[in-house]
Amino acid sequence: MAVSVSTIPPRKVPHMTPAEIMAALEGVGPLPRDALVAAGQSREAMVPVFLDYIGKLQTAKIDDLERMDAFVFIFFLLAEWRETRAFRPLTKLLRRDPEFLDALLGDSITEASARVMAGVFDGDLQPLFDILLDDAADSFLRGEMFDTLAIVALENPGLRPRVSQFLVNFFDLTGTNTGEEVWWSWAECIAALGLSNMETAVRAVFDSGLITPDHSRLEDFTERLQ
Repeated sequence: MAVSVSTIPPRKVPHMTPAEIMAALEGVGPLPRDALVAAGQSREAMVPVFLDYIGKLQTAKIDDLERMDAFVFIFFLLAEWRETRAFRPLTKLLRRDPEFLDALLGDSITEASARVMAGVFDGDLQPLFDILLDDAADSFLRGEMFDTLAIVALENPGLRPRVSQFLVNFFDLTGTNTGEEVWWSWAECIAALGLSNMETAVRAVFDSGLITPDHSRLEDFTERLQ
């Protein structure tokens, strides 16, 4: 569930050091409201701490996550702050094996990762492309990164041509392990950007069985495209 400091009613909070904030975010219990507000009031001090935490997660094992409960808060706070320094560490982290990523993020993979990554986007599309072309990455996460591409292309029209070209090239670039949840997200991105010139390519993907009728219908795509 997304946590936004802006939705927390204004309140006086005691001064908290970065270590105290992190201890509260790691704690078990009710939503650590004071720590979330305090973190927002000390962004410049907290960002390096958060980035160091992400760095530790790059090599952590699943068992280590039992003692690393702060990440979900960090994930959403960095996006809310539009902290671009987090973009590259997060794109690297999101390429970890699917079992680890599921233990780390759970439902947030499909419920929030697209908008979080759009929030921290630093202007470089290549790290997103790298996730989308990584056969070893979580397939649902790969699909969400197509949503991120749609968001950043709509927010940054100058990036639209490169995103569009990547969508055109994706069929030739991707590996054989690409599942239909990824292909459907590819089609959804095309529809969101209104790329009517790619309708034939999407139809070919459906015709080849890469997206099955049990998953989605071509009519769903054409409705969205229109």
